Amino acid sequence: MARAKEIREDLGAQTVLLGVDRLDYTKGLRQRISAVGELFHEGRLYADRTVFMQVATPSRERVQEYQRLRDDIELQVGRINGAIGRIGRAPITYLHASFPREEMAAMYRAADVLVDTPLRDGMNLVAKEYVASRTDATGALVLSEFAGAAEELR
Repeated sequence: MARAKEIREDLGAQTVLLGVDRLDYTKGLRQRISAVGELFHEGRLYADRTVFMQVATPSRERVQEYQRLRDDIELQVGRINGAIGRIGRAPITYLHASFPREEMAAMYRAADVLVDTPLRDGMNLVAKEYVASRTDATGALVLSEFAGAAEELR
């Protein structure tokens, strides 16, 4: 719980949205980041109160398509942050890294909302891990009908 509190303090936001995915085109990361950017631009999310944190676990890094996907996403995040961010406050925090299970559990506990919106997916445990981490029955889950866990979490 202490680490979750640290993460929230580091992000400096009242509301934390979280996405956790392998860096893969089936996960819909471009579309998700674009949608979050639109919500900020349209004033439906406020950059001074909300942060979207996207964890993109490295995947198939030697494949040129995946390198291009990473470059595209990083450019997209930079454009959004440059347009609506301010000194010391980026509306999107993008992490292209793998994290130990304990750190992921802390991120899940720190997040108010998990955004799990793949374009198509098999049995992905992210949504279930988020729900399991919410021992205080708080938090919200935005889950695509195309997520593998959608049927079970209805």
